[in-house]
Amino acid sequence: RPHPPTPLVWSGRIMEKLKQEYNSVKHAYRELDEQRFSLRKLENQCRKRVCDLQKRVESLRTEDKIAWNRDRDEYTVMDNKVEDMLSTFPKPTRLFLQLMVGNIPMTLPYRDDRLAYKQSYETFKLWNVVVIFCLSVTSLLLIDNPLPSALLHCWSAVYYFTVTLREMILMNNGSRIKAWWLVHHYFSIVIAAVMLIWPPGKCYRAFKPNFLLFSCFLSLVMLLQFRYQKGKLYRQIAMGQKHHMSISSGLAFCACVLCTTSTHIHTF
Repeated sequence: RPHPPTPLVWSGRIMEKLKQEYNSVKHAYRELDEQRFSLRKLENQCRKRVCDLQKRVESLRTEDKIAWNRDRDEYTVMDNKVEDMLSTFPKPTRLFLQLMVGNIPMTLPYRDDRLAYKQSYETFKLWNVVVIFCLSVTSLLLIDNPLPSALLHCWSAVYYFTVTLREMILMNNGSRIKAWWLVHHYFSIVIAAVMLIWPPGKCYRAFKPNFLLFSCFLSLVMLLQFRYQKGKLYRQIAMGQKHHMSISSGLAFCACVLCTTSTHIHTF
């Protein structure tokens, strides 16, 4: 009858199996590392060719307008596809992101990941507008209580700061966000901070009801604008008129931005 293995023999067998698994994993990781190096080299070569193709398309658009107008649809599809390919390559991190999170890559290589991040950005905007509307109504109902209005201004500052960071990341992943949209966000961050630290006084008490009414109105308009532009943007992307990383912000919101700006100027 064989004797059971001693603890020392049993430990040796476990160590032998662990060594075999370690050597197998190490070999697989070495192959993965080599594939990463080859992929990085191929990525640089492909990016160079895509950039050259983009320059040729731009040159054709400016120098040979007759050929461009004759086959405009085909050239537009080609141009959009080239920009889509360029959006998957790593880009230099923008200054605002470098100051906040450091000089790290912010480009998502896979299309599904970029679309998922864009969807999370749209959801983030929607729910924060709802929160700002609720805080505005609460501040209006409890107008003599400084706590709701302080929460409103603090939430607004955090919202605009966070949404600006998210939009910078989206721009690194192919979203075409206008400069005036970002400038409005920068301006709103400063104004929300000023409103937060504005000491109570006669001027503040006279301005506060009008500001809260305008905040309620603006939140409702933003909700309606979001629903309208989301549906419109979906149709335009499906018809190939918009890039798949386009977001629901545009000229339809200019009137609200102008109203916000005039209110901000009146604040001072």
